[in-house]
Amino acid sequence: MAPSLKSAVALIQQFIDRSASLKDLENFVKAAKDKDARQVKLPSLQISSLHLSDVQTMFDLRLVTDDEELWIVPPVTMPTELMSILRRIQNAVARSPANEAIVRMTIDSLLIFAHEIAAASLSDQQVNTISIQAEKTWKYTSVKHRGKEYVLLGRPDYGAWYGDPQHDALNLVVVGAKRADASSNGLPQALAYMACVHKKRLEAEKLHCRVHGVSVDSQGFHFLKINDDGTWSQRFVLVWSYEYEQVLGLLVHMFKQAAKMSPTSSKRSSRHRQEHSSESDLSFNADADMEDA
Repeated sequence: MAPSLKSAVALIQQFIDRSASLKDLENFVKAAKDKDARQVKLPSLQISSLHLSDVQTMFDLRLVTDDEELWIVPPVTMPTELMSILRRIQNAVARSPANEAIVRMTIDSLLIFAHEIAAASLSDQQVNTISIQAEKTWKYTSVKHRGKEYVLLGRPDYGAWYGDPQHDALNLVVVGAKRADASSNGLPQALAYMACVHKKRLEAEKLHCRVHGVSVDSQGFHFLKINDDGTWSQRFVLVWSYEYEQVLGLLVHMFKQAAKMSPTSSKRSSRHRQEHSSESDLSFNADADMEDA
């Protein structure tokens, strides 16, 4: 879509305040027209259809094995209340075949408690900037795939936002597997969502471009990170018998990382350059035909 109304209003205000030039306005209008013209012609591609090699090629990502961040995060002791909830979920669905809905019950509980634990060590202002939002429709323009240009469409299960959801103010993407034993199937999807945000931040010359993500089923958790330079790393955690301490520790760590990127922690990292300076476009809850991923 074209640059947002909010961005247009902000740029006009800057022009009134004489902090933006007439040339900036002209560039903004030109970018809006160019983006509209491009998107009318581009076919769509579902993120759920991508393979890992597709994602790495599209976004110029490179897997590394020497990044220790995810490996040095300590576990967090399971709160008694969380343990009780997980046991009650298991007791309630014990005779049901494992499916996406059951996986999401577990993820919901872990995310809520991880957010609460992380919030306990943050300032009130930081806590107020971090929110969990579910199933936003994503539209990313544009990528090249097998020699053709596409608009990417998708709908991750969750995102942790540290600012205005209309922008790329997001640091954690969670994709739940559709089966209870298939967290690796969601890895390419999670990495693709993360890469959309990473590339948009690079183009906007943000101070921090790191993005975290998780692909998860009821027992397997693939924790992911894309660094500023486009390298990415992963850590797989397998859970048995309610031993979610390491999973909880990593989720808490990721929420804290999101808080560090919030406007209250880093003014420079939260600033959004005018969208005419970016080559790509990332929008949320856009009008788009979505298949069930």
